[in-house]
Order: sequence, then C-alpha cells, then structure tokens
Amino acid sequence: MLIWNGTGPVKDMEANSTDDASSAAPWEGTLPPGSLDSRSDMILAIGIVMTVVATVFVALRVYVRAFMIRKWGADDTLLASAFIAVVLHNSMLCVATRFGLGKHVWMNSIKNLIKGQKISLFVIIVYQVAFVTIKIAFLFQYRRVFPYSKVELLCNIGICFLALFGIQLLVCAGVSFDLIYRYTFFDTPINVMSWWMANASIHLITNVLIFIIPIPFLGRLQMTRTQKLALIASFALGLLTCAISIIRIATIPRSYLSMDQTYNQTPTIVWSITELSVAIICCCIPTLRPLSHPSHYSANTTGPRESFMNPFPPPAGSGAPRISTANTADRGSSSISGESDVVVIRKPRSSFWHRSR
Repeated sequence: MLIWNGTGPVKDMEANSTDDASSAAPWEGTLPPGSLDSRSDMILAIGIVMTVVATVFVALRVYVRAFMIRKWGADDTLLASAFIAVVLHNSMLCVATRFGLGKHVWMNSIKNLIKGQKISLFVIIVYQVAFVTIKIAFLFQYRRVFPYSKVELLCNIGICFLALFGIQLLVCAGVSFDLIYRYTFFDTPINVMSWWMANASIHLITNVLIFIIPIPFLGRLQMTRTQKLALIASFALGLLTCAISIIRIATIPRSYLSMDQTYNQTPTIVWSITELSVAIICCCIPTLRPLSHPSHYSANTTGPRESFMNPFPPPAGSGAPRISTANTADRGSSSISGESDVVVIRKPRSSFWHRSR
C-alpha cells in the first residue's frame, strides 16, 4: 500500500497541502505520453467483482450449513468472520482510489497522499487478520471432515502456529507503522521491506501446507468419480491461491520501493484482492454439495436426523493412518463427501474444542 517516502514532516506537508491535485503538481509544460494514466478503475472493477463473487459463495455456505443441514461449526463462524474482514479490505481499497490510489503520484495532492497512506496501513492489518482467519477456518474444517488422528494432530499444530503468527503480525505491524510515521519508509531503524517479505513468505508456505494436508486422504472417501473430480477441482483452486501468492510476492519490491507508489503498487493490490477472495471461495466450495440434491435433505427441516453413513472406511493394512474413533461418530458424515454433517445424535460435550469439530 502507499507508504509516504517524502522528506518533509507529515504535519508540515498537511499544512501546506490543498485538495486540488493540480496545485500540488510538480511539473510545468508538456508531460510525456502516459504520465496521466490511471489504474483506479481497474482496482474498483476487480474489487467489486471479487467481493460480489465471494459474497455469493459465503451466502450459499451459510444457507447450507445453517438452514439445510443445520450443523453450524467453529469453521463456519471463522469463515464468516474472515469474510467480513475480506469485505472491509476490498472496500477500503476501493475507497483509497478516491485519494489517489491507482494514479501517478504527481497527479495527487500531498493531502490526498497522506490520507491514502493512513488507509493503506489500516488495509495491511486487515489483510493479515483476514488471511490468518481463513487458514484457521480451513484447519477446523479439516478436523471436522477427516477423522484421522494424523490429520487432527497436524491441524492442532497448525491452528496454534497460525494463532501465534497472527498475534505477531498485529504487534509487529503496529511497531513498524509507528516507525514509518515517525520517520519515513526508507529511514526507519528496521528494514520494513524485509519484514513484509518474510511475512509474505510464511503466508505462502502455510498456504501450500494447508492445501496438501488432505490430499493423501481423499482417496479414502466413499464418493463417486464425479464427486471426487469436483473435490479435486476445489483443491486445484486452492493451489491457484498459492500461485497468486507467489505472483503477489514478486510484485511487492517494485511496488513499495518505487517513488511512484500510488501507480506502481496497483498489481500488488489487485493480486491481494484476488488472493483473499479466492481463498474464501475455496473454503466454501466443499460445503456446497447438498445443493445438488436438496430433496435429500428436505427431511431435515425440523431438526437433525440420524444417519449412519460413514464415508471413512476402516484403514486397510497396518501402515494406514489410524482413525480417531472417539470422534468418528460426530463426524461420520461430512459435507465434503456429499452426505453433509448430519450425524448420529449424541449428547453434546462440554468442551468447546470438541464441539468445534
């Protein structure tokens, strides 16, 4: 996002700035071709389209989980919270186009640049919160869907790591942004760019790990070939998120080290919007299987019904992963396998950690 790298104090620049961008323009005479180009419309278009698409998928997931099968879990709550953060992230970037985002820096007044900087720093924090929450929602969903002890252990480790990583992001973001305000982007006592690149790399690594965790267990699900292909397609979309993360990381240095940040950071912003929106969609797709057979769940309109369908057959061979039998009954039928989370009615546990499965 826009980080002011000028030489004057912020308070002096604000005092001498005007709302008229032309009055702050540092040029005279004829500008070279392309000097007045703007990418603001691109940011607006992609932000609106991706937000609408993500909203549709989240609405369908809420309908399926809350009204069709009536099996709302911790992963659904986390996904809904992450969706709010994604909408806020995309909306604030669209608002930032009113303050010069997407335009060349010489087309903006100093006052607009300062306002855009404040919005951008806030958007960075929202991005981190949204992405970490989406990943934790994925892991809670895996715990619910795959009743294998190895998957459960990996998810527990991942949830703890992401929670600590998210706290670190919030604390360090506050420190780094305070330094940026007190000094400038290039004069801070710490290397802000290296810190951002390190965080982006950790995001990429966790993306890859999260999307490969369930792959060895997909073959054990009792589904038709069509269902398996649809499931594989949803995970392929998840790998697309990883590819988007790589592209976004590649655009960061040019965006933030440029003197024309408001214009050159447009690719990074566009990929950030797409990355979060696609991640939300990936988390929703596996839960939408009941929509293809709504009549199958019509009997569930008055409450949970009993089902003894178990898409997880006993592992064959001694080397196969051990099923967590203590929780198989709770997760014996999953939306990812096409049977939803309608399971054998059991007395609810008192522990939130167990109820979240």
